[in-house]
Amino acid sequence: MSLPNYGLLTGQLTAHGDQHGGNPHYLLTIQAGSIRYRVAVNLESTLGADAPPELQYQIIPNLRKGNARAKALAARIQNQNRFVLRTSASDGLDFVHDGFLDMDDFEIIPRNTSPERNAFYSALVDAAEKAVGSSDSFVAAFGTGYGGDGSSRPSRSSQGFTGVDNVHMNQGSFNEVGHHADPHYKENGPDQDGAVLFVFSDGTVQGFFSKFQSQDNETDAHGNPVRTNVAKLDDTPKSVQTALTSAIARRKKKATAMLASAKAATAARAELTAAVTKRAGKKARGKHPSPPPAPPAPPSTTPASGFIFNDAPGPRDPLHPFKTDDDSNVDKDFVDQFAKHGVPEPVPGPRGSQYPVMTFESVVGAGTVKAIQQAGKIVLHAVGDTGAPEAKKLPHELAVAKMMLNDFQGPAEGQPAFFYHLGDVVYYFGEENYYYDQFYRPYQDYPRPIFAIPGNHDGITYSDQMQSLAPFMSAFVDSEPRHWKGAGGISRTTMTQPGVFFSLDAPFVSIIGLYSNCSESYGYLDAQQTLFLYNELVRLKLKRESGEIAAILLAVHHPPMSFSVDKPSSQALRNDIDNASQKAGIWPDAVLSGHAHVYQRMTRIVPAGGGRQIPHIVCGAGGYNLSMKQEVDKADMKSEDTSDPQFRLHKFLLHYGYMKLTVTPKTSGKHGTAQFEFYSPNIVSGGAADVCTLDLQTNKLV
Repeated sequence: MSLPNYGLLTGQLTAHGDQHGGNPHYLLTIQAGSIRYRVAVNLESTLGADAPPELQYQIIPNLRKGNARAKALAARIQNQNRFVLRTSASDGLDFVHDGFLDMDDFEIIPRNTSPERNAFYSALVDAAEKAVGSSDSFVAAFGTGYGGDGSSRPSRSSQGFTGVDNVHMNQGSFNEVGHHADPHYKENGPDQDGAVLFVFSDGTVQGFFSKFQSQDNETDAHGNPVRTNVAKLDDTPKSVQTALTSAIARRKKKATAMLASAKAATAARAELTAAVTKRAGKKARGKHPSPPPAPPAPPSTTPASGFIFNDAPGPRDPLHPFKTDDDSNVDKDFVDQFAKHGVPEPVPGPRGSQYPVMTFESVVGAGTVKAIQQAGKIVLHAVGDTGAPEAKKLPHELAVAKMMLNDFQGPAEGQPAFFYHLGDVVYYFGEENYYYDQFYRPYQDYPRPIFAIPGNHDGITYSDQMQSLAPFMSAFVDSEPRHWKGAGGISRTTMTQPGVFFSLDAPFVSIIGLYSNCSESYGYLDAQQTLFLYNELVRLKLKRESGEIAAILLAVHHPPMSFSVDKPSSQALRNDIDNASQKAGIWPDAVLSGHAHVYQRMTRIVPAGGGRQIPHIVCGAGGYNLSMKQEVDKADMKSEDTSDPQFRLHKFLLHYGYMKLTVTPKTSGKHGTAQFEFYSPNIVSGGAADVCTLDLQTNKLV
């Protein structure tokens, strides 16, 4: 996203000095025409209390003696004695792509470096002393204009601005869990870097350029980092990276064109947009609704691990009236760029740039894991599309949730170890205000951990003021278990997944969870997730071959398989999975999805995988649905072909319900198996509505 009011200020330096109040900036006062501007130059980072990104700098003593690109930059700097907004890319500055800097030559200014030992500071002061008061010298500052109130709202050059900031590199910032509340990555863009140039009377043009250590030296055409910042992913062999991500680059280019088209449509409706903005604070489902009555505080006692899964017996959270999510007045053009036109919402990288794998033991402790191992099997729940945005839908979600609780009535060894949510936790825009009614209250009594991957409704936004996936990350991707305000008075603590995409290593099974973004139709992966999938398949192949795990499951919200090779649900997604699997030399044993609000069980026969049969199960029947029959009228349903040699549809049920999975490892004289059962409160027989079993040694259905 381009920075607003980016441009070039030129004028005479009239004063300079340190900013007061301990703020680590050096201030240059520049007179341009009748306006006096204040330019703030960073001297060190002010972000991140624990490990702030350190400032890096580069000084070119004379651009006129630099390379050809540097000379060209010096030649185009003229004293216009005003602030001029950028009107084209050629008016801006780009550290990475303009070629006048060597990005590897930036030097670090360690945090808390004293001024006398700060070479950048000393050189800046010297240059300012030389230029101040000189009628034959001037200063050129690239950055963003702001008004007297500190805002960047004025849109006309030399009118309303009193200063220039962002006088540093403005691209290459990573989108990462843990830093999403301060989203500098949203300001990434090409041709909008900030810098200060001193043009002296002798013709010398001295340039001061700075960036933060957290900004990548390599960026794409959109100003976003080329690397993932996760060492293991960035170390993937280049040949593999190219093979896996080339198609994604083409899709990204297409999405960019779609975004431009969507923006043009939005601009054409400027009047409507203004009305929507004015109405945003008033609409019933707005971002600042009246808070519900304060519920009692949750119990103060917690397990040693810090996790709480269900409410203890005793006084319960008092129910407040159900909060309906009314999105009738949402800006459709804004939403359609993601839901309809395929423009991706940003996908945050894992917390702390760590490789995103977590163990089940880190949540439940060694004792629980040992008990599962001694039982010789693991049982788990899986379902997606559970959120009920209207009161009339809530009974369906509650019926499914209640039926899941019945599975905890039998012997301990047969009880589910956890619930894996397949996405669309909260409709329609995954907002914090609706987590209580749509997630925490329905699963108030669920006594085990709940893990989740996001669905399209968990990540999609209806305003550029919203942070995609922020509430989802608060609920499921926390740095430690804690009570989150979105839970109200319900005791369940947040989950500590390392990212919105991650792997969960549990006894006998590992689950790779991916985020397929926000399209209402087809899902797709970004480059970092494709590399992650490949690396995980390589890692888990060794664990499976050694017998440490019996099965590899892949969970992704949009179904990569439908009913016919000619009309798949998400062909690009399936191709990405195939490419990663072929490179890794192993396929997932089964694929679990949601998105379609039905239960579908299919088998894919993969010739390249030795003819293995891979169950693809779509279970998006967790409670949300407008009308179950709507699925029958979808185009892919009409083109179903049960005789297709590669894709076989075995079961299609128009019922609410959930899956119960049981993975049993190989034992002496007995093959390991994965059993998939579907249960529905709409079927009163008491048994499973569908059952299939996969032999994990032959990878054939039995």
